[in-house]
Amino acid sequence: CVVFPKMGPEELIPNLKESADGGTFKTKVLKPMSDVTQQDVLEALPPEFKGGQRSMAKLCLQARDVMLAQITQIVGEDDLEGRQLMAQYLQQCLVD
Repeated sequence: CVVFPKMGPEELIPNLKESADGGTFKTKVLKPMSDVTQQDVLEALPPEFKGGQRSMAKLCLQARDVMLAQITQIVGEDDLEGRQLMAQYLQQCLVD
């Protein structure tokens, strides 16, 4: 979480509306705090921040990895058929 000071209606970081007038920018790093690296933080920040590397492609890859981990946790690592059925169901949900 980045909290910006109240300095007026202008954005302190161009094109980042949260940086105006004491706003707050929130992001998430989906790891235990003890495992978070500086690279993880930079990847969680949009390019408007100096060094920020977040992109839609990286967000999609993270969402995919989280989803696959959840499928494995719910269905089980050894149940290939169950994992395939769950993946097909979720694909159809995204299409709908």
